[in-house]
Amino acid sequence: MKSIQVRHRFTGCTVKEFVDVYFSEAFNEAVAPHAGLKSRELVEEQIDDAGLITRRTKMVPAVNVPRAIKAVMGGRDPEYVEVSVYDPEKHQASYRVESAADGFIDVGGTISFREVPGGVERVIDGFVDAKVPGLSFLIERLIRTEVEKRYNGIVKFTQDYLDAQP
Repeated sequence: MKSIQVRHRFTGCTVKEFVDVYFSEAFNEAVAPHAGLKSRELVEEQIDDAGLITRRTKMVPAVNVPRAIKAVMGGRDPEYVEVSVYDPEKHQASYRVESAADGFIDVGGTISFREVPGGVERVIDGFVDAKVPGLSFLIERLIRTEVEKRYNGIVKFTQDYLDAQP
């Protein structure tokens, strides 16, 4: 199992303002190409009586997958559904990834948002656990590297997008 932690600060906004942008469809459509996604589609969104927001988002990353891993995936390009549940009281979302590799690859974690002087800190604490004989280490490393690269790669875009908000 590999741990994933990504931490970034954004200036000039409150947690509420950041979260409103971060979970908006306009932002997510705009950021997708910068995050290395071929496609991103919000499949479902529900808000329960307690205010928890559950989203199911289908994503297709633009990633070169080694042949050995692609063979395990039946020759298909990777795609997955991220299921996130955001708790506005805690300013935290839990997430899990559903894919054709369920049972072999488990990916999940939390995304926390907290006020810091001058802005907001977003912290992603996640994990990837692969159970594929002979390939687990490679799969875990690939997924961790891709997650870190994607989030680190959108920091400037995210700050610029926040700065452009009225």
